[in-house]
Amino acid sequence: MKQTNKNCPADNYHVETISMVKRLKYLQAILICCLGIAITSACQDGIHYTEYKQLPHKQWDRHDTLVYHIPPLQHDTHLNLTLGIRSNKDFNYKTIVAQAELRCDSLIAATIPVTLKLDNDSIPFSSSNTDHLSKPAPIHLKANKTYTLYITHSMRLNPLDGIPCIGIFLEK
Repeated sequence: MKQTNKNCPADNYHVETISMVKRLKYLQAILICCLGIAITSACQDGIHYTEYKQLPHKQWDRHDTLVYHIPPLQHDTHLNLTLGIRSNKDFNYKTIVAQAELRCDSLIAATIPVTLKLDNDSIPFSSSNTDHLSKPAPIHLKANKTYTLYITHSMRLNPLDGIPCIGIFLEK
């Protein structure tokens, strides 16, 4: 290692510059960690559970019951259930009626009708997938209980084409 001369200002400047760069890198790492924590906590605020399930053949048959296992909560909580339907170019419905059955320990805790109403402007005409969300429906979950949600559609038309995925959102 090079010996520095305390009387030489150029040597002192070099040592101070290296230590300043190390401090800045350390502060930068701390800021990046804090930013990551802030973004993670902000994005998950209020969301308890969300999951999408793939449908066979990109269509929803009346006999395709979608099952979602909801993890237990620490406290009794009122949440809102939102149904999400991901559609493609074959989707041409203005209203979709579905039924969500909430079970706890194999007993029916609630039956929730869910309706998605779409105006003509929200029906996609491209080949890309589009998400449609229902209005939130209130549900109450008790603490330390495992719930299962069963979803089926109640439409006269069967099967419903152009629906590759269906998901749920449980949020405060």
